[in-house]
Amino acid sequence: MIDLESYRIRIGYYSNSPFRSKKTNDSETQLPVTGKQNQCPISVICILLYYYLVLVMYLCFSCYMLKHSSRNVHVTRFIPIMQTLSLPNASTLSHLVSNFYIAIFSFGFRRLLKNPPLKRKVTARMFVRGMDFRRLSVFPKIVTAASLWVLTFNFLLVVMCNPSMKNPGPAQAFSVFYCNVQGLIPFGELSNENPSLHNTKIHELNHFIHTSKPDIVIYNETWLKESILDSEILPTSVYKVFRLDRCSFTHPPDPQNRNKFRKNGGGVLIAIKHSLDIESKVIPVKCRAEILSIELTEKSGRKIILSSHYRVGTLGTEHHERVTQYLHNIRRRRRVECLALVGDLNLPLTDWEQGYSPVPIEQAFIDTFNDLSLQQLVRGPTHYKGNLLDLVLTDKPDLISDLVVDGKHGICGSDHYTLKFNLKLNAKKKKPVKRKIWNFKQADWVNLNRALSSENWDRLLRGQNIDDAWRIFNNKFTAHCINFIPKISVSDDFQPPWFDSEVYDLCRKKERLHLDSYPVFSNLDSYPVTLMATK
Repeated sequence: MIDLESYRIRIGYYSNSPFRSKKTNDSETQLPVTGKQNQCPISVICILLYYYLVLVMYLCFSCYMLKHSSRNVHVTRFIPIMQTLSLPNASTLSHLVSNFYIAIFSFGFRRLLKNPPLKRKVTARMFVRGMDFRRLSVFPKIVTAASLWVLTFNFLLVVMCNPSMKNPGPAQAFSVFYCNVQGLIPFGELSNENPSLHNTKIHELNHFIHTSKPDIVIYNETWLKESILDSEILPTSVYKVFRLDRCSFTHPPDPQNRNKFRKNGGGVLIAIKHSLDIESKVIPVKCRAEILSIELTEKSGRKIILSSHYRVGTLGTEHHERVTQYLHNIRRRRRVECLALVGDLNLPLTDWEQGYSPVPIEQAFIDTFNDLSLQQLVRGPTHYKGNLLDLVLTDKPDLISDLVVDGKHGICGSDHYTLKFNLKLNAKKKKPVKRKIWNFKQADWVNLNRALSSENWDRLLRGQNIDDAWRIFNNKFTAHCINFIPKISVSDDFQPPWFDSEVYDLCRKKERLHLDSYPVFSNLDSYPVTLMATK
């Protein structure tokens, strides 16, 4: 027999017993736990957060220094720097973040191994006994903890830096339509302050717009007056219209010869579709020239300037200096990434491939465009006489694609060819809204006429003033229409309600007949313009 105390000693019941079983794993040995060891993770967290804040401050300050290296930066301006954070390029940012991750891992590993018992244990298991990885039970925990810290700080950096500000996603191509319309009012009414519109041209242009559905419309030589409303030219429910009509400020007469420049005519127009989820406004920079500039601001804050300019070919050096000063002023605006200039500049003798012109004033414009890094993208002639008059210039050619000079036929009887191209913007189109319309094809016209005939209109309207009589008639008529004319839901694609599928088919048929009748023309002065009835 053996007593209980001897049995406990033999089986290693006591941790300090010399007879402790050799099968007991080293991992079962309990190390003494002190208050200092419990506080180690908290101190590590605090120090890592401190380094994180230092990195964020360094990122903000370095970004500001990169953008404003020529200015004096004071410490008191750190708060506005934080509010207007703009990241550096991708290589600089990745370099800083990589160094920060290495610092986190190194410091965390060093701090965890600072405890002597844990250090002896980890080093013994890592570098002793032939690198037996089966015994490395502490090192994976350290790696896991460090990886979690890296992922956590990576998420915080992504949220803080907001990469969508720098990389807002793939750009979408929006169609642009340009045309020198050569007057939307008859030539004989140029001197009239309240002229009538050239209905044939208006209908031709609207037909093209409703069938092609361009996102941006640009007109030159509109000849419009202040008395003409925007809704008379383009549907304001579909487009946001910006105009610059000719006046004495934009087209001043020559002091030596006041009859040299025509008082009427000229004018430019830019229209932006309401469906574009983008902010558009006129740049408030005045210029004594017929040039209009629209600033397109994306959700990310990036800005693109779209300008249209009409230049009379007889204008000289003074006009060139005004346009040059104006272009430099708008290009220096903050956060402007691209400048696109579209219009009829009347530079017929310019060789755009060589960048040379024998005419001094044309060469001066070429030098101005070179100073602004503007490239001319149109290669073929834009006039029926073979001249290249209508230009597309930009300092970011990669943002403009699919440029086409439509020389098959002149829209609205103009002797200038139309230009079509796509402008890449980081924006989306607004979703169309469902709306209710009358379905006249399914209307019960017989019963509707019977119901309207059964009303005693003389008793209802006798003795009423004009306003009350109209209200009574409208209420009765609408009530009967609701009873006998059904309604359907359609998608409002920012189109006028009357432009349905039937009208669209008729417009396409008219266009085909137009091309068959006038496939080629050589003299647009005698080009007959006809408008087929659409409905």
